[in-house]
Amino acid sequence: MLFNRQIYERERGSAEEILYFIGGPLYAYKNNIGLKYGKESYASEQVKTALSTRIVFIRLSNPDGVAYDYATNK
Repeated sequence: MLFNRQIYERERGSAEEILYFIGGPLYAYKNNIGLKYGKESYASEQVKTALSTRIVFIRLSNPDGVAYDYATNK
């Protein structure tokens, strides 16, 4: 599974969203606890199973575009 963020230069904030997204499962895994998102609950074993799959997170796909956007303030 691939999670890819900040593909376009003007997607400000999307790179931080992916860090927030993966932070919950990583914290739960480290502390051997479950997760709850709204009405959905996941046991610690489910978290471990999910994180044992091949998941790739690309936080910033377009660094040149982001640099250009910040430099030109468009």
